[in-house]
Amino acid sequence: MIANSNENVRVARLTRKERSQPLDSKHQAEEEKGDDGLDLLDEVDVLAKYNTEWQEQLLDKKKPWKEKQTAMDTLNQDLNLPKIKPGDSSGVVRVVKQLLTDSMPAVSHSAIKVCGSLARKFKKDFTMGAKELIVPLLLRFKEKKTVMIEDTHAAL
Repeated sequence: MIANSNENVRVARLTRKERSQPLDSKHQAEEEKGDDGLDLLDEVDVLAKYNTEWQEQLLDKKKPWKEKQTAMDTLNQDLNLPKIKPGDSSGVVRVVKQLLTDSMPAVSHSAIKVCGSLARKFKKDFTMGAKELIVPLLLRFKEKKTVMIEDTHAAL
């Protein structure tokens, strides 16, 4: 008789993951995925500030290297905002590509940092720019300075 009463009882089996989590945590985990602080911030259009006029001024041969370095540093600071609106970065990529091959190491070092920031912020929207910048970045591995090599590695 005892054997017959056990036949009707079925025990629900849980996986290891389900056993380790409380029942309500599944729903909490789903809600937390969409609830990060970046959703509340407005997107900033950084690329609009760096228009063709800025690009032409920066690529001018008469421009001193210190101003080029300062311009790259300000671009890098602007790219470190929490949420940036994706856009056409081809003009900025063209400038950075030329400044990567600059004879002044400080300018090319700043351009390497900008490459890394562009790649981190735009991710999938930066595929065409990454294809253009990969060859000049790989050529930077010939440098003797370890700081340049480390930053190039971080940018890639």
